[in-house]
Amino acid sequence: MQPEAGGAELGHPRGDFALGDEEHIELNMPAMAERISWLFEGLAICLLVALPLGCSVPAADGPSDSFGLDFTLPEGSQARGVVIFVVDGVNAVTFQQLLDAGDLPAMQKYFVERGLYVPRAAASHPSLTMDNLTSIVTGRFPGHHGLVAAKSFDRDRLVFRNYETLQDKNKLDEDYRAPTLYQQFPDDLTFSLFLQPHAGATYFFENRTTAGPAIAFGLYGLVDRVALYRFHQVTDIARRYGRFPAVSTVYQLSVNFAAYEYGASSEQYRQAIRDLDRQFGRVLGDLKRAGLLDRIIVAFVSDHGHCDTPRHGKIAEFVESLGIKLADATPLGEETSFEQRLKYFGQVTAVPYGPGDRYWVLYLRKPVYAGGQCVLGNWLQRPDPEDLCNYPVRNGKANLPQLLAEQPYVDAVAYRVGPGRVRVVRKAGQVEFRDEGGPPERPQEKSSYHLISGTDPLDWAGKVPANALAGEPLTSRQWLQATAQTELPDLGIGLLSYFDGALAADLVIFPGPQWDFDGWRHAGHGGIRAAEMFSPMLIAGPGIPRGRIPVARTVDLMPTLLEALGKPVPAGLDGESLLSNEPVRP
Repeated sequence: MQPEAGGAELGHPRGDFALGDEEHIELNMPAMAERISWLFEGLAICLLVALPLGCSVPAADGPSDSFGLDFTLPEGSQARGVVIFVVDGVNAVTFQQLLDAGDLPAMQKYFVERGLYVPRAAASHPSLTMDNLTSIVTGRFPGHHGLVAAKSFDRDRLVFRNYETLQDKNKLDEDYRAPTLYQQFPDDLTFSLFLQPHAGATYFFENRTTAGPAIAFGLYGLVDRVALYRFHQVTDIARRYGRFPAVSTVYQLSVNFAAYEYGASSEQYRQAIRDLDRQFGRVLGDLKRAGLLDRIIVAFVSDHGHCDTPRHGKIAEFVESLGIKLADATPLGEETSFEQRLKYFGQVTAVPYGPGDRYWVLYLRKPVYAGGQCVLGNWLQRPDPEDLCNYPVRNGKANLPQLLAEQPYVDAVAYRVGPGRVRVVRKAGQVEFRDEGGPPERPQEKSSYHLISGTDPLDWAGKVPANALAGEPLTSRQWLQATAQTELPDLGIGLLSYFDGALAADLVIFPGPQWDFDGWRHAGHGGIRAAEMFSPMLIAGPGIPRGRIPVARTVDLMPTLLEALGKPVPAGLDGESLLSNEPVRP
């Protein structure tokens, strides 16, 4: 299919629309001061926003059963596909409480009563947005699709990415290597509405004039409604081709920003979820009115949950106090000459980054000893485990994993100790997870737990089967089930897959409950706790059974949809189709 060319507001067919070649503006804007810098530009651009949308984006308080969208197709049109609502930052417990209270009538009516509900869908590690959105559309863990976090450092090319900036966010599709859900439908219409990982989508809708000003002024609900209203352009195109899109994804961010601004326990956060339920109900009402709701699949998924973070640990200051010189967080990509990058990174000891506020990493240079003197090797040389445990600091050498784990705001430190082996250091001791291999189609199917020091460092005794804690290998799915009731769910599988990634850091540090790493926000994510790892997932429509599956993974969505739509499921996915599971009937 050769789609018609689109413009800036129509969407670009199978292409990336750069939002601003020289922009360094953070999408997760941390303070009102940064919003003010957008003020004058935003006022001008806001005038432009109304023109392509015809001043017609529905108000938040419109009718409960209509968003004003006409989804009708010409008679005889093909109508088979999926609409996926991707919502950033929905806490599983809060969602369930609101559902039980009757505060989410659209979720209840259009999803729970008609299809499959997973109350706790585990995110991939780390529980950050960009890597998990990519995991959702590829069915693979971050270490396996290649995008290990919202920021990354390529120590081979000396390229530092920050996908939270306008400069780098449209490079995201260049940096992961796994096929997407869109690419499973090469001959069909597929759409991505504001969802950043969109490789293979026929049309990608996003541009600075619609999202930028509203984000600058904190109008996140408006951003979400603009994204939903893009469906009128989707259906305009669909009518021309006489077929409903095979895949349509729409990204919503207001819930996530409510958590950041007010906290995951706040009434404002809960209200943001209620508000989103109302807007989804309006869109789904329009689909029903067009006679499509029983012909297509609809899905709801989130990238991660949220934790309250009233306490802020200054980890960067502590590391620098050891005499380890840190790089700053400014992206240095291909736009900067290699000579300049070489000079800059040659002046620092470590490259840190900490997106999400509850995840912080260090890429370190290897210490090299010659003639009794220690120098730092080039960035092509990774430090080995012995180096990390005897790293040169201002007053000698330090066991960095242990020293970091002892800090009051640190929950755990993880590092790779060999092929398929990851060590987790906590105040109560250390454990090691080992990849035990598997069949050719699932080479990392089994893994095992080994106690290194302490008695129960992960607090898993009595919650995880004793045979697993004694070192017996379990399958990936068995580990998910075994750890689902703990505070550290899916930990081993998540960390093993993370450190498979070529861009994985040398040290990964996670903060304890109530802490983040010197962030400004009232809530955060990126860590290993259940509150940030679990979010709800719901699927309804033809071929989807009705009932509940208590726990699954968000990477299961892609294979589930492919099977339901009659498409082959690619080999090597980390996700598994949920259609083979017998759900618990309501």
